[in-house]
Amino acid sequence: MDKLSESSSTEIPVYSDANLAATKGFGLDWKVNDELFKKYKEKYNLDLEDWSGQSHHELPVPAVFIVKDGTVQFQYVNPNHNTRLKVNTLLGILETL
Repeated sequence: MDKLSESSSTEIPVYSDANLAATKGFGLDWKVNDELFKKYKEKYNLDLEDWSGQSHHELPVPAVFIVKDGTVQFQYVNPNHNTRLKVNTLLGILETL
């Protein structure tokens, strides 16, 4: 996993897992079928291979982990890649921590 460059104003480190090593290690990957891969590329101009630099056609499932003082305070993982955590829900959780 590679850490992306971080500006001095950024408080949250952002990591890249283009080869999905960590994602697969946690069982959070899903395979994009050929039909959806084609749709992403042609309809949405989203080339997964160009975007990730990989040809595995896999993506992580929606997941959010909030870690505070080295402990996971909240986690959201959904194997249905079409279902995402609502922003208001996330903001409400953050306000409680």
